[in-house]
This record gives sequence, structure tokens and C-alpha cells, in this order.
Amino acid sequence: MRRYFKIFIALISISSKRYLENRANVFMRVSGGIFSLIVSIYFIEIIFSFTSNIGGWTKYEVLLLTGLFRIITSVFMFLCQRGIYDIPELIKGGYLDLILVSPVNSQFYLSFRRSKPYEILSAPAGIFLIIYSLSKLNLTFSILDFLLLFIGLLMGIIILYSIYFMLATIAIWLIQVSALSNLYHIIVQPLSIPTDILGKGVSFVLTFIIPLGVVLTVPLQVFLHKISASSVFISVIFAVLFLYLSTRFWKFALRHYTSASS
Repeated sequence: MRRYFKIFIALISISSKRYLENRANVFMRVSGGIFSLIVSIYFIEIIFSFTSNIGGWTKYEVLLLTGLFRIITSVFMFLCQRGIYDIPELIKGGYLDLILVSPVNSQFYLSFRRSKPYEILSAPAGIFLIIYSLSKLNLTFSILDFLLLFIGLLMGIIILYSIYFMLATIAIWLIQVSALSNLYHIIVQPLSIPTDILGKGVSFVLTFIIPLGVVLTVPLQVFLHKISASSVFISVIFAVLFLYLSTRFWKFALRHYTSASS
């Protein structure tokens, strides 16, 4: 475990140095992220100017979800989105061969070999929105509430990682998966709204079939006392299950991998 932690820190350090070579690009990307958050808040304000709640969600609860959404996506993109995104190109170019013979777990290395350190700079805007939303909500929160929220969001990131990694793994058969970036945006978009306002059928699918609702909506519902605190265990179960499935699917795919040198 200590060895992999050192490798992880080294990979983050290398990625940070790479991106800091072009600081103007980093500034533009961070500014773009903040601008997109401002646009999201603007549209929420417009929608709630016509109604006091949508599907039982008030304006400040939706703003709280938006802030959490910003943090989750920032952390995910910071840690592993770029590394996973590069998998199809590594397969196509034959570079996966070198990784497979390296003395490190291939799934781990592929996931964290390239990070986006600048993405974490978008998180403070989300934190500010969370603090503002909490100040407007007439609710009392305990340390346990925040702990359950943290556990739920951590499990949500694992679920998001597992789904995205399995989609990238398909490149072993298809070779070219040029739409992986678009697939990422398709995956994360349902996270930006409470899934239970989409109707019972869609909510069921996004909770128990493709558990995107478990990534953010369920932990926040627990935090806001909309559902039982025991529902956090749903997040834990899905996180363990999908992480296991991603590992098994990767090993299964490697049995069908045709080496570039063969």
C-alpha cells in the first residue's frame, strides 16, 4: 500500500509540473470552469423565480447539489479522468504493452498516470456555493450528517470511476473509442440535477441499474434528512460492487488483448 501511495504522489507531481509549463492554459481552463458554474447558478435562479420547489427540492437544496457536483467532478477530473481518457490511444499506439510488463498494477497505473492538477482549483467555487446554500437552509446538521455525506460522496467517486473505466476498457475490442470524452459528459450530466425529479421510472434506473443517482443525489438526500441515514449503505454496496466489476472486466478484456508486437 505504501509503495502505491508513493507512486501515486510521484504521478501527481509529474502531471503538475507538465501542466504548469503552460500557466496561461491552466488559467483559461480554471476560468472556464468558474464561468460554467456561474451560468448554472443563473439558470437555477431563473427556474426558481417561477416556483418555490421542484419535485420537493428547494432552490438552496439544488444550489447545494450544484456545489457538491462541482467538487465531485473537480476531484474526479483531477485524479483520473485524463488517465482513463488516454487508454484507447495507448491501446491503438501499442504503448499498453510496455505498461503491462511494468512492475505495477496496470489498472492503477493507467488510471492515475496522467492527472489534471488544475481541475482541483475549481473546487473552492463549489465549496463557497455549499457554504452559502447551507447558510440559507433552515436545518441543523450534526457531525454525523457531514460524515455520512463525505462517505457517500467518496463512494460516489468510486462508482463514477468504475463506470468510466469500464467504458474505456471496451477499447481493447474496438481499438478506437473517440467518443470517450463525450461519454464522460453524458455520464456526469445526470449528476447535476436531483435524479428523483425525473420521474419514478428514470429515478429507479439511475439508482439501481446505472447507479448515477447514488453518486450524488442519494448522499445529499441523506444529508438533508429526506431519506434514512442507512441509505448510505446503498452507496457503499454499489461502490464495492462496481469497483470489483471494473477490475474483473479489465482482467477479462486483457485476455482478449492482441499485443501490438504480436
